[in-house]
Amino acid sequence: MPGLVRRGIGRLNRRVLIQTPGHSRDDVGEEIKTWNDGDTVWASIRPLSGAERVRAEQVEATVTHEIVMRYRDLDSTARLQWTDHEGGTRTYDIVSIIDEDTVGGQLTIMAKEST
Repeated sequence: MPGLVRRGIGRLNRRVLIQTPGHSRDDVGEEIKTWNDGDTVWASIRPLSGAERVRAEQVEATVTHEIVMRYRDLDSTARLQWTDHEGGTRTYDIVSIIDEDTVGGQLTIMAKEST
């Protein structure tokens, strides 16, 4: 597509799981929030430096990472999970999503790592 900025596949070097919120009931009938596993996609995950974090926090909630992936229908109610090379799972809450190419090429996601 003309004008579409493509990033090399080498940059999208992490497999992340997209999870969407759901609801269930516990043993006493109370509603609890659950997470439904969706697609696993290639993405890049980049921690933000201190200066970038300050700029990002001026307009958003606390942002710790920038995640880039190919375009897909995604909103800020979802979260992303990545399992690192040591087997630890890291979870990222989506703060904002930027359709960087405006033609459905890629998304830049500003996220906060949950603890």
